[in-house]
This record gives sequence, C-alpha cells and structure tokens, in this order.
Amino acid sequence: MSKNRYKIEPLMKSLILISIAIFFIYIIATGKVLLYVHPRIVPYIKISIPVMLILALATMPEMFRPRRRSNKSEYMFFLIPIALAILIPGKTMDSSTISFSSIEANTLASKAKDNSTSNNSSNQNNEAQVNKDTQSESDSKIDTNNGLLMINDEIVMTDTNFVKWVTEISENMNKYKGKKISAVGFVFKSDMLSKNEFVPARLMMTCCTADLQPVGFLCRYNEGELLTKDSWVLVKGTIDVENYKGQDMPVIIGESVEKADKPKVDYVYPY
Repeated sequence: MSKNRYKIEPLMKSLILISIAIFFIYIIATGKVLLYVHPRIVPYIKISIPVMLILALATMPEMFRPRRRSNKSEYMFFLIPIALAILIPGKTMDSSTISFSSIEANTLASKAKDNSTSNNSSNQNNEAQVNKDTQSESDSKIDTNNGLLMINDEIVMTDTNFVKWVTEISENMNKYKGKKISAVGFVFKSDMLSKNEFVPARLMMTCCTADLQPVGFLCRYNEGELLTKDSWVLVKGTIDVENYKGQDMPVIIGESVEKADKPKVDYVYPY
C-alpha cells in the first residue's frame, strides 16, 4: 500500500501537464490568449500543447513502476497557479491595475520610442480599419508610409500603427508640429498633470502582460477636468511642441473629445 502512495508523483506530473494544456486550449479558443502574451508568442503556445500532452502520456507508465519516497507537496507550487488561472478569468488591464507612480507625462511617449523596432512586413491593409468618425469621403487623400496612416494630411492613430506614430512623432516632433491628429485612447490622469491635461493612452505589450506600459501624448483640453478616468475617448486636435521639465515633447492641443467604443484589440504592440 505504501508503494502505491509513492506512485502518485507521476500521476500528479501528468495532471499538471494536462491542466496546462487544457488552459492553453481554452485561452486560444476564446481569444483570451492576447490578454496574456504578444501575438508572436501564440504559435509557440500552440506547439507546446501537443508536446505537453505527449509528455503527460509518457509519464503515466511510471505509475506502475516502483519509486522511492519523494516530497509531493512541491507539486502544489504548480497546481495552485493553474487553479487560480482557471478560476480567475483574465481581463484587460487599465490604469487602476498598473502602477503609474513613477511615470511622468513626457515618459509616456518615450516608452514607445525606447521599445520600438521597425517591422517592414506590416500589413498595410489593416491600417484602413479606422474609426468611422475619422473616415472621409471617397475623394479623400489617403497616404500610408511604413504603416503610418494619414487622411487628408491628418494623422490617424489606429490599433496597428499607434506605437509607430508615437515613435515617429517623438523622433521628428518639429516635422509634425501644426499637423492635425486623431487618436482613440483611455483617459489617463495623474496628480502630476493639471486639471485640463490628460493622456489619451494605450497599453503597449512588448512580450506579455508583465511588461505592459502606457504610451501616448499629453493632451491639453479646456474641458479635460470633466473627462472620466479610464473612459475611452476619440481625441482630435493639433500637435504642438512644448518644453516640459527641460525637455521638448509633442503635445496635442485638443479641439474635440468624444466618447469612443473600447477597441477590439486590447493592447498595442511596438512591432
């Protein structure tokens, strides 16, 4: 009877591997996988599923072989996070779940610049999926340059080019000074900002949820004080360049701020 007790270890290994595989299948099938990792990681997760199932099957025969005594409590370190991942559903992060205590307004733009890398293989067709409020008539002039979208000489920040535009404007702010711009983001407010200032921000994911960082431009708007924190808005305005704490930075002079739907794509990516 004692021998049977010692053979529980391979069973626990198999259950852990199967549980992880089932969890991966679930988040991929429901699309929630993008709440956890960058899209480029998803193929590796798909590959890991059959690998873990094969390893689980290969471990099961060990239950019928004599084994020495082992400390099975160590497997609880695997079972507990698996149970929590299944019982606590994943959700989109916002400013209430991420600490901004050490973030200053001018760093929101530099975060994207520091993490950005070029991606010449971007699908420019995705850039056409912009908010209907920013679309013009059929005779509108639409320009795309390396995924950067402009409609009638107005900068249009979308899910797929948000980080690119933040990087491009931050690096060439004088080039875009005076340009019209439209962007959808959640209202980020801080004690470091004045009442009429906020950032229409997006959360940028470089690899996984653990490295989420806010990116966006400081916006000055006369009725900014009335905006609700974390609400989604469509901001239209003009780019200006101002000195903020000894550093030049692009600023959006808001002309209109309208309520917007939460984007289907929760996060934005540097590449």
